[in-house]
Amino acid sequence: MGSGGAAGCVARGSPLRVHPMPEGYGVSTGVNIGWSTKRIVTKQPPETLVAEDGTVCRVSPDRYKDTDLKALVQCDWQLGEPVRR
Repeated sequence: MGSGGAAGCVARGSPLRVHPMPEGYGVSTGVNIGWSTKRIVTKQPPETLVAEDGTVCRVSPDRYKDTDLKALVQCDWQLGEPVRR
């Protein structure tokens, strides 16, 4: 693979994502749906959290209010556009 390693794959337009993990680095492919922990990049009132990969999580209004941007949130992440009201 040469000296570019995993970063070389990402640079060529692959859907691979390289991310730090406690045991080193991990590589994921595309969007990860289902139960996992993700960082919140934006919120759409009154109940939608949006993760870095564009997946969404619908939560109660109280959980929405208590969740800060950039927080790590465990949820059942799904594909979809945030609900616009």
